[in-house]
Amino acid sequence: MEFEEGTNAVHCGYCGSDHVVTGHGRVLSYYIPGRIDARQAAGLARDAFREKGERGWRVDEATLFFVPYFRFTGEVLTWDVREAAPQTQDRMTAYSVRFGIVSSEDLYYTLTGGNGSVTERPGDKRYDLSGSHIDRSMPALDVPELKTFSLGLRPGILKLRLFADGELSARGVRAPVRLDIADREERGFAALEARNVFARAVFAKSRSVIFFPFWLVEAAKKGGGGGGGGRRLLVVDAVAGKVVNDRAEMSVIGKLVDKVQGAFDTAGFRPLKCPNCAAGLPVRPRDVVFFCNECARAWYINDRDMAEIKYTRAGAAVDMEGEPEYFPFWVVRARLVTPERTVENKYDLHKLAPGLRGPSEKDREVPFRLFLPAVRMGNLKVLSRLASTFTNSQPVFTDEGPGRFTARGSYLSPQDAIDIAHMILLSIVPNANTRAMRFALDAKVEPLGAELVMVPFYKRGFEYLDGIFGQTLPSAALKD
Repeated sequence: MEFEEGTNAVHCGYCGSDHVVTGHGRVLSYYIPGRIDARQAAGLARDAFREKGERGWRVDEATLFFVPYFRFTGEVLTWDVREAAPQTQDRMTAYSVRFGIVSSEDLYYTLTGGNGSVTERPGDKRYDLSGSHIDRSMPALDVPELKTFSLGLRPGILKLRLFADGELSARGVRAPVRLDIADREERGFAALEARNVFARAVFAKSRSVIFFPFWLVEAAKKGGGGGGGGRRLLVVDAVAGKVVNDRAEMSVIGKLVDKVQGAFDTAGFRPLKCPNCAAGLPVRPRDVVFFCNECARAWYINDRDMAEIKYTRAGAAVDMEGEPEYFPFWVVRARLVTPERTVENKYDLHKLAPGLRGPSEKDREVPFRLFLPAVRMGNLKVLSRLASTFTNSQPVFTDEGPGRFTARGSYLSPQDAIDIAHMILLSIVPNANTRAMRFALDAKVEPLGAELVMVPFYKRGFEYLDGIFGQTLPSAALKD
């Protein structure tokens, strides 16, 4: 079967069966099969000599090498900061209040009487939230002669196959992984573009090894006597069918051959069926939690097994007509700690981020929790809005108890809620309070426990309304 890297569920187009791809959370290995054979690779090498007018070269043989690349993917939320143009203010203005995140040193107000004078003040610092997807690859060994330093978008476009050592050995030579993926992770998830980033978080991370095919075509100079100067390699991209280097040294082969090959984590398959009632589970390729709509049980991919995970089915707090569809939320109980301040309940949060009504003493009984909608969304700003609304309000759900209902599985994990905690907090702290913003950015998140909560959503045309606050969720923002 062929499928995208990171897929957790797959449908077989041959027999029609559905499978769970086991091994979630580990660095799995894949390969991309070549599209040209040895004869075609040799022909491309001859064409390269002919186009450059180099005569007297003989193509001897071509060997297929599968070269490893690290691939890093994830979702990114970013707060960018920019300086607005300076403005002038008439000092007759009694005061000025601006909404949006601004730093306190730029907050302008005056209570002075008017003398008709005009003063210029600095521009505001404006903060904009954006969401993006990261997909980056880099060689897992140091062979610059291949002249392919990234696979680009190809792993997301081409169909991958799960790594199988015997299958690769039958096709060609597997080059060794000589670098440590942990040492490359910071670069793999880094923001390489030049931006004024105030805060950034990467979540839903995936790491893998992808073996990409190259033909190494040996060529000899006719009458060259077989010396090193009379032989060279041509490197051919076996997918694009293109010569990427026509003057590589013969020593490149030594870099790509290693008799001691390390072991690789490989995935397996098991039927995509509910372990309790054997009903077929929905094929949502990126989910990590699958929900059985027959017996209403939730199953988490735990390496090679599927473990049941308990959940709470939240009752609707607003009146809605029709039957809801339940979306999963991760609710992570946590403490936020800096040397100066600790947030561990709803009271502390609303002292940090006061709303129209101040906190009450009862709020001390509600532990602080991070709320993360766990369905897969293409629009991360919608995800951030929902997470911020629930986290700011700290709702206490009523449990509807067992029963048959329709629900979606979970794409995100509890760890993802912790990874974007600072981004959620930056969305709910007071609008011009530098101290609160600094706390939101610097606080250490101490997780104390996590719970899966199914929240009711009601379909209305091209959008959903949540049954707790009545917020809209555009259907177009969702991705299966």
